[in-house]
Amino acid sequence: MQDNVIKYSDIEIFSKTNIDPVGFLFVYKDKFYRAIKDEAVEDIFFLFNSGAIKELNDLNLIPYTKISDLKFEDHKLVLEHERIEVITYSSEWSFEMLKASAKLIIDVNKVLFKYGFETKDAHYNNIVFDKYIPKFVDIGSFHRRKNPKYWECKDEYYRSFVYPLKIWAAGNSQLAKRSISDPSSLLLRYEYTLYKHPFLRVIPKSIITKASFLLEVLRNLSKFDLDNMLIVHNPEFKRKVLKILHKISLCGFLPHNSINLNRLERKVKRIKRPVYSSKWGDYHSRVNKAELFKAGGRFDMIINLIKEYNLTEIFEIGGNQGMLSIELSKFIDKIICSDYDEVAVDGMYLNILETKSKITPVLLDIMHPIYLNSPFIEKSKPQVRFKSQATLVLAVTHHLILGQKKSIYEIFETILQYTKEYLFIEFMPRGIDKGPVPDWYNFDWFKEHCEKYLDILLIRQTTDDGSRILFLGKVKN
Repeated sequence: MQDNVIKYSDIEIFSKTNIDPVGFLFVYKDKFYRAIKDEAVEDIFFLFNSGAIKELNDLNLIPYTKISDLKFEDHKLVLEHERIEVITYSSEWSFEMLKASAKLIIDVNKVLFKYGFETKDAHYNNIVFDKYIPKFVDIGSFHRRKNPKYWECKDEYYRSFVYPLKIWAAGNSQLAKRSISDPSSLLLRYEYTLYKHPFLRVIPKSIITKASFLLEVLRNLSKFDLDNMLIVHNPEFKRKVLKILHKISLCGFLPHNSINLNRLERKVKRIKRPVYSSKWGDYHSRVNKAELFKAGGRFDMIINLIKEYNLTEIFEIGGNQGMLSIELSKFIDKIICSDYDEVAVDGMYLNILETKSKITPVLLDIMHPIYLNSPFIEKSKPQVRFKSQATLVLAVTHHLILGQKKSIYEIFETILQYTKEYLFIEFMPRGIDKGPVPDWYNFDWFKEHCEKYLDILLIRQTTDDGSRILFLGKVKN
């Protein structure tokens, strides 16, 4: 047997949750591959030979993909995909990140349409951010178009992107984020209609759902083989009726999932993020950047310490609009910047996009993370995906202790789940907005608890007025 022929025993299958008619993802020697089933080989070769995959690669719309020299024991074709190190899920995206993902789906299909293909899926689980760039990761979703005027997954696109974006834009971010936290939470068309037009709620739900089902069938008649589809009662008559309805819908007189990607793109572009402020959403816009980064300034001290310890992975908690992470990205390749404030993360994402900084932005409340409904819950936990050599927790603990009333034990034990070696954590002796603080909330109290979890390497006052004290420690074994 040739050296480059691999067996099932040599690989780790990446996902076992879905049956993919095209193939399956696997990991071999820390690289990502996709084994292609025999029945899909012809279409995959066409996509490569026609130039479709090259165009998608060149436009950076998919992880770079090529035909591998590897041979799998019962597969004729294996693809190799670029590996994306840090994975974020839709529940960890801001409004602008979701909107960028919506545009990605359109851009991918614009390319595929030229070659007679389309995506059969349009949900967010097929999108991964490579730093700040969204990429479509499921080549198994590419299939030949059945009708040049029809897009099979248009309904799913609306449920995954258009409805959540419109709800978010209307100021209902919690409902929008909940609807994209899990595929089972996606709003159905009639549910969105009832949300948008509350007066329709007087109609019995049984009538609404039945009408919605019939309209969905009408919109998607192009999806079915009307000559061979199974019809139980009066098949000949019903088949004729369906064909007539299909022709009428194609003429535009009945609902039909006809598609004009340019028009859809303009529709999504018109959905603007809500104009509202949060207490900390624009914090980095209000601080004196020159003061922070000047020689001996607060951020300058931290940058020099990171260089001194030769740190190569950073996870920043409470990174606001990403000011420090953007500076760190000039000499560190792996940086994850998080904040729980959606306004701040939108600003962070736009700043990262503008500066093209090598940073993964994350909308995350570390004390209350959203866990996926997945059989691979351990691998998908943010504590696993974002765990880094060093964690930065700057000007955060006083909000958790005094504002959210979190236990100091819970705070340290939560933060250390994201930390491999080093922790940079600030104590704010003057509390929130330099207001009154309890007697027990003092330097000695904080230092005592730090020493329970860390070998303290350094304690340094980082502001002239003593309002911030930096602790640098190494996680105890």
